[in-house]
Order: sequence, then C-alpha cells, then structure tokens
Amino acid sequence: MKFILIATLTFCTLFSKANSTIPKCANTYLLSTNQTNSIELPAGTMVHIEMTELVESGKSTVGQIVTFRVRSNVEVNGNVVIHSGSLALGRVKSIEPTSFNHPEEIAIEVTAAQSVDGSMVNLLGQEQIFRGKFPNEDVKVQPGKPFMGFVANNTNIKI
Repeated sequence: MKFILIATLTFCTLFSKANSTIPKCANTYLLSTNQTNSIELPAGTMVHIEMTELVESGKSTVGQIVTFRVRSNVEVNGNVVIHSGSLALGRVKSIEPTSFNHPEEIAIEVTAAQSVDGSMVNLLGQEQIFRGKFPNEDVKVQPGKPFMGFVANNTNIKI
C-alpha cells in the first residue's frame, strides 16, 4: 500500500506543473485511502444468543466448546455488525456431580460471536447454571435455550 502511495505521489509530482501544493491526483488518492469502512462496536453491547446443540452433563466435560446462534441482528448506528443466525461459541464452565440429596449441575457460559467481517467478538456472559430434578439424573440443556452475552471490549468491525 505504501508503494502505491509513493508511486502515485512521484508520478504526480513529475508530471505536474511547478506548484507548491500537492497535485490534485495525489490529493484524491489520499482522501480515498483515509476513508475507513469500519464501525466500532462498543463494549457492553447486548447480544441475544440461543444454543444449537443438546448438552448433557453425563456426556460433557469441563471446557467443552458449545455452539450457539445469534438470535437477532446487532446494529450500531443503523449498520448490522453481527447478523442474526451467526455462529457464537461458549463453553461448559463446570459440572457438579450429584450427591445424596443434591442433583447434578452444569454451568455454561457464552464466550464469542462472529461479526459480519468474520472475526470473533469476545463476549462476557454470566454463566447459566442448570440443575437436574432428581439425584443420579443427568442434566440436559436443550437446543433453543436463550442466553445473553455482552461485548467485552470496544471492537472495530469492517463493513
């Protein structure tokens, strides 16, 4: 990119009249490269998400990746930065085994969602804990279970 800029400036200065200002063609090029097509997604922006797979406490392990889907578009100033239906990821944070009077528990949290430019946006989400009804029974978290995540830090998204 720098080579193109240098070549353009050199070309314009060689073939322009003796002017003390930057040639018009170089000015046009500089203006077009300074325009950015990115939007800043502010920290704290809410992202509505739902699970896309069945998670069972008896078949899952702590740290296992869980897939989610974004439920609704996330917009900044009228521009969509995360599309509805985009991939989102989370993980199994903990599994508490059953005891005599205590049913099994599984905690799941959302960690990231895919933006329109393909990058993953880090999310903070309060872990959701699911508890079984009876001791010695696996906890099953069904697909479609809603979750919420919040953008962890300001992120530039190319549109």
